[in-house]
Amino acid sequence: MSLTPLPQATLDQLAHGEGLLVLGPGFGPPELSLDALLARLAEVAPQLEDAALDLSGLEGLSRAERLEISAQALGRARLSAALAALLPTEAALRARLEPHHAALLGLPFSVILDVNLHALARAALYALPWPPRPISEVESGLGPPGPRLVRPRGDLFTEIGALTRREESAWVADHAALVATLRRAALRGCVFYGFEPRDPALRWIYEELLEAPAGIVLAARCEGLWRASWATRGLRFFSGPLDALAAQLIEGVAQHRPPPDLIARLALGADALRDEVAAALATLPEAQLGQSAEQARRALSLYLGLARRRLPLPTAPLAALAARCARLGARREAEAAVGLARQAALAGAPMDAEAEAALAEALARLDDPRAPYALERALAQVTAPAARVELLAWRAKGALARAEALAAHPHAAMEHVADFLARFGADLPLGAQTPDEDEARRSLYYFNLRFGALMALAARLAARRGAVYLRQARRLLERAARLRETPQVKAALAALDGEP
Repeated sequence: MSLTPLPQATLDQLAHGEGLLVLGPGFGPPELSLDALLARLAEVAPQLEDAALDLSGLEGLSRAERLEISAQALGRARLSAALAALLPTEAALRARLEPHHAALLGLPFSVILDVNLHALARAALYALPWPPRPISEVESGLGPPGPRLVRPRGDLFTEIGALTRREESAWVADHAALVATLRRAALRGCVFYGFEPRDPALRWIYEELLEAPAGIVLAARCEGLWRASWATRGLRFFSGPLDALAAQLIEGVAQHRPPPDLIARLALGADALRDEVAAALATLPEAQLGQSAEQARRALSLYLGLARRRLPLPTAPLAALAARCARLGARREAEAAVGLARQAALAGAPMDAEAEAALAEALARLDDPRAPYALERALAQVTAPAARVELLAWRAKGALARAEALAAHPHAAMEHVADFLARFGADLPLGAQTPDEDEARRSLYYFNLRFGALMALAARLAARRGAVYLRQARRLLERAARLRETPQVKAALAALDGEP
């Protein structure tokens, strides 16, 4: 099937990395769309706590009406919980990713707006070298500069996002800074992916949220009258298989992207100049990381000066600087160093395993939502046992926090823990190492403590294999106690014994 070429002006606009991508129901399996979930909710409603609850007979109503009636019948918090029970977790969705899912999110958009209930977009971030920063529904600010992933529906497992029409309007009013960012991005190139022309979410996003910018819609189908109607309002529809339309967009943007470090490449060739800059920096006192926040700030100032002159930056010292600043508690400086390392990598500078590990540590210490993705990317490259233990201790911390946040949804918590243990269970023998210094002892303690806590949680959630997880939890926690006897590890062991 031949596709209509996408407009060259739009592709050129998007290639500069300042546009907006809006993900609709076509981004993901049809059975996870909001309409499909509402239909399933009507089927399972009689089995909920209130056996008299009947949501049948709503098929002829609009989506907004069905949501309003469901929210009134169930209560708003219970509606979110009921819908969450029908959804796979982010961990489970990683197995359902298709190549174009991650490729779309890897395009140079400044903001990605996801209006789906499922977390496929967040699952796709694990496949990206530099994922956008997820913005939580409960997060008040925008975070550090850089690409962002925004989900007005929120995380059904832990948040109450915008579902009903009234809540959508309230979301726009309550997130003024974020909405302004979305609108600015839409004016620099706007792509709607996976929307049908009659979708009420498309009307809300286009007219109320974004205030009717010009843009294009990639849709599975679009009748001629609807195509003409939307064209009068500024949206051009392009229809066809969605994966083929995604490939067309990805290829088109790639062809229009300007070469990185153009000035440097004309001067010397970026690789040669980067090596020269890195060698020169190694001899300068200002570039040394030092042991104080002030020394780190001087080093950062030097790299910021290079960035302002559009000179190619080396990634390794910037990643190390980010980790150093994070250890010193210099959050703003650490975030700036992370941003410069990202800029350098996107411009073509190589990232070795040590740099990936340092960057992941920095993001983990900053409690940045991109930390899980960076940690797994680093773990895919790092093989040294001591370095893996430290990275896994950080990754287990995030996995444990997420599992505890999912406690109200046991199926989701178990799904999450099982996925983590399937990916990293083979590393459990690393916790039996004998530490040769204090830093290694500290990392081993946290490795065993957090893996043990995850095993204990799995034991409570698992029906048939609980005893297996319990034995492993005790082994890990006892090992942690031998490394460092703290109230935290004592409480964890006491919980295994059934003590208060």
